[in-house]
Formats: sequence, C-alpha cells, structure tokens
Amino acid sequence: MTTARTLRIGVVGTGNVARQNYIPCLAAEQEVELGLYSRTRARAETVAADLGGQVFESSEQLMAWDPETGTGVIVRSCGSVGRVAMM
Repeated sequence: MTTARTLRIGVVGTGNVARQNYIPCLAAEQEVELGLYSRTRARAETVAADLGGQVFESSEQLMAWDPETGTGVIVRSCGSVGRVAMM
C-alpha cells in the first residue's frame, strides 16, 4: 500500500513567467502545496488568490517552511533558474 505525501514547493518570484507557466501546473497537482514569495507582496498575493498557495514575507521564511516535509524551492534570477534546493 502506498500513501500520498504532500510536497511543499516554494516559488521565489511570481511574475508573468511563473504565473503563466509553472505555477498553474504545480497548483493543479493534488500532492503539491505552494509557498510563494515575491519582492512585490501584492503580486504574490494575487497569484495565491487566483491559484492557491501561502504567501511568505521573506525568502528566508519560505526556505524555513517546515523543512521536515521536504520543501523544494524554485528561485528565478535574471530570466533563468538561479537555484533549486531540496531541503
């Protein structure tokens, strides 16, 4: 018997590329819980309202988001993936 485990994925940067591409795909997965951080909090709040997810005040808070569950974090920098970390 297998059991489903929720994977928490944090996204740093909630601009157009994230909002139109990978956030909707991640949000559609039942086993995924999203954490969102953007330098512009209102943008992260809009994405959370439209697609779901929890908004964080800082990238540090997002990285500390219950590490026992195996949080993956996607960080975008200058149009390319800057870092992907599994905690």
